[in-house]
Amino acid sequence: MEGQELVYRGLDEFRRYWDEWHEIWSVRIDVLEIADIGDRVFVLGCTDARGHAGGVSLKQRIAYVYEFEDGMARRVRSYIDPDRARAAVGLPTRAS
Repeated sequence: MEGQELVYRGLDEFRRYWDEWHEIWSVRIDVLEIADIGDRVFVLGCTDARGHAGGVSLKQRIAYVYEFEDGMARRVRSYIDPDRARAAVGLPTRAS
C-alpha cells in the first residue's frame, strides 16, 4: 500500500510475502533499466499483473533499490515513484 512501509525479514518471511502475492496475482515484470552503484543496484521495471479472481489488470512502472553486503542482497526497497528510487541512490531524476 502506498505510504505504508512493510518489512519482511529473513527468507521465511520473504517466501510468505511471495506466496501471498502470487495467490492473488499473476505477475510479469519487464526490466527497463539497471544501474550498478557500488553496493546498491537500481532497477526500473514495468509490472504487468492480472488478478486471479476477477481478471483485473494492473500495469505500472515500479523501481527497486537492492542493497548488497558480502555479495548477498540484504535489503530491497520498492518504489511506485521511480524518481524517489533514483534520488535514494543519487541518480538524476527524469525531471532533472
